[in-house]
Amino acid sequence: MAEQTEAKIAVEETKKEVGGSSGFVISMKAAKMGLRLLPTALGTILTHYTTGPPQASWPLSTDLFTAIARKHDTIKAKTKPDIDVVKHMQAARKVIAFEKWIPPPHNGFACEVMVPVKKRGLGDVLKDWDEKEDGRRTVPADWVYHNAVYAASEPNPNVVLYFHGGAYCLMSKESHTPITISFSKAMNCRVFSVSYRLSPETPFPGALHDAVASYQYLTEDLKIPPGNIYFAGDSAGGGLSMGLLLYLRDQGMPLPGGAVVMSPWVDSTSSLMSWESNGHLDYLVAGNPLDPLDPIRMYVGNTNYDKYRLNPYVCPVVAPSSSFAGLPPILIQCGSAELLRDEGTLLAKRLSLAGVDVTHELMDGGIHVSQAFLGTEVSGAGLRGIKEWAAKQSKGEAWDESDVSKLVDEGRLKWIETKWKGKIPDSKRADKDDREIKVPKFEFVRTVREAPELLPRGVAHEKLKQVLEETKTALEEKKGEKEISAIWLASPAKSEGVWGKVRGALHL
Repeated sequence: MAEQTEAKIAVEETKKEVGGSSGFVISMKAAKMGLRLLPTALGTILTHYTTGPPQASWPLSTDLFTAIARKHDTIKAKTKPDIDVVKHMQAARKVIAFEKWIPPPHNGFACEVMVPVKKRGLGDVLKDWDEKEDGRRTVPADWVYHNAVYAASEPNPNVVLYFHGGAYCLMSKESHTPITISFSKAMNCRVFSVSYRLSPETPFPGALHDAVASYQYLTEDLKIPPGNIYFAGDSAGGGLSMGLLLYLRDQGMPLPGGAVVMSPWVDSTSSLMSWESNGHLDYLVAGNPLDPLDPIRMYVGNTNYDKYRLNPYVCPVVAPSSSFAGLPPILIQCGSAELLRDEGTLLAKRLSLAGVDVTHELMDGGIHVSQAFLGTEVSGAGLRGIKEWAAKQSKGEAWDESDVSKLVDEGRLKWIETKWKGKIPDSKRADKDDREIKVPKFEFVRTVREAPELLPRGVAHEKLKQVLEETKTALEEKKGEKEISAIWLASPAKSEGVWGKVRGALHL
C-alpha cells in the first residue's frame, strides 16, 4: 500500500508538468519520429503492391501499421534507469488518446455512470484494499448500446461487463467505444464498459478491485442475476476477465454466465514460442522485464514484483487446475500472427482439462486483438465468431431495468446533442460505422483444426515450463477426445472478370 500512496503523491506533483509546454515538446518529438518512420512506410507500400504483404489476407492498413509499430520500437530512445514512470505514462496517454482523434461512432452510443465503490468484506489480495474504502470513491463506466440493441422491441436481459486492453497502463472505456458498440451488436445486448485504475499510479490489485466492484455493482446494487452477465475483454482486459473469474471462484462468489476474451494476456512471463515466431508479424514487441517501463513491472510494482508476478490473478495460466473447475463457458479468440497466440492456446487447453466448456478460435493472419481493426475481413470474422458463440448461450432472467433505462435514455439524448450535433444519423450513416465489408477480398471459413504445437522459449520461466509439461502430460492421457480449437481460414474471394484478376495480382 506504501507504493500506492507514493504513486498518488507523484501524480499530484506531475499533473501540471504534463500539460502546458510539455505538449509542444511531445508534438516536436512526434514530428521527428514521423520523419524517421517515413522510409519504412514507403518501403512497406512498395512491397505490399509488388511482392505482397507478410500475410496474404492483410490489407495495406494492417501491413503499414505493423511495420511502423515494429520500426518505432527499434529506434525509440532507451529507457533511463531513473525515469519517472508516472510522469512518462501520463505523457504517453496524452499522445495515445485515440478517442480524441477518432470521430464519434454513429452506429451506437455510450452513457456514463459512476460506479460507487463500497466496503464489501472482500478477502485474499483485496482484503486491505477493501477495508480502506469509505464509500466516496467511484469507478467510471459506460452503458454502451448498438443502435439495433437499443431499438429492439424485446430487450435482451443479458449484460456484457467489458474490460479494455492497454497493458494495464493505457487506454480507457472511451478509447474502446467503437469496439464495444460492435460487441453490443455481436452479443445482441448492452455492454457495461469499465475504466479501471491504471498502473503505475495504481499497482495490482487495483484493477482487480475495480473489476470486482463493477461486477458487484451490477449484481448487488442493480440486482442483475449473475447468470445474465458475460465478462469480456481484450489483451490486458482479457487477462483481467480471467483473473476476475478465478478470484470470484476462489472466494465462493456467484459466477457470471460466461466470458469472451480476445487475445488475452494471461502469461506475465512471455515464455511461449509465439513471442519469437510471430515477432516479425505482430505490432507488439517482446519487452525487457528489467525495464522500468515493462508493463508487468509497472502493474505489480517493483516492491511486489516477485510476490505478484506469478499470482494467478495476474498470470492465470499458472493457476492450479482445480481453480478452473466449475467456470462458466468461455470463448477465446487469438490471431495466428500475434505474439500472444500460444498463451491463449495454453489457457484453452487447461480450461478444457478442468472440464470447462471452452471454445478456442484462431484468426488466420490475425494480429493482436484483430477484432478491434474494424473494417477488415479478419475483424468481421472474429465478430461473427462471437455472434455465433453468443447465440448458443442462455438468455438471462428478467430484471428491473427501469432505473437503467431512464439513465440510458437521458444519456442517449446527451450523446445526440454533443456527439451527433443534435441530429440522429440516418440508417446509411449508421451502417457505415458498422464497417461491414460488402464485397470482401478474402473469405473466412471456420475450420476445426489443432492449434500450433506449444513450445517454450529459451528464456522461458521455470514455472511456465512446469505448467506446460503438466498440461502436455494430461493431454496425452486424454488423447482422442474432441478437438477444442478451430481456425478461421482465409481464402481469396472469387474475383470476377479482368479487373478482379488485376486487383488480386496487385493485392488491392
